[in-house]
Amino acid sequence: MKAIVKKLITFAVTVLIVTLFVFVAFELIPGDAATAKLGINATPEALAALREELGLTLFLCAIFRGSHLFSSGIWVLPIHTE
Repeated sequence: MKAIVKKLITFAVTVLIVTLFVFVAFELIPGDAATAKLGINATPEALAALREELGLTLFLCAIFRGSHLFSSGIWVLPIHTE
């Protein structure tokens, strides 16, 4: 039983470390999804509107709380209601 608990704790810590590493890596990469989608010649207003629509202006706690975590990727409609 101790071995199972130890493996579960190791798994949880590993998933947390990998998640944080990937998040930090994507934050350090220059550019964002709005610039990639609209191109470098997009107006600042269009970029700001798309960033707001995609949830790129949210703080980390709002992202993990789930306000934009569970949305359909095609229509950006919430899958669940609060």
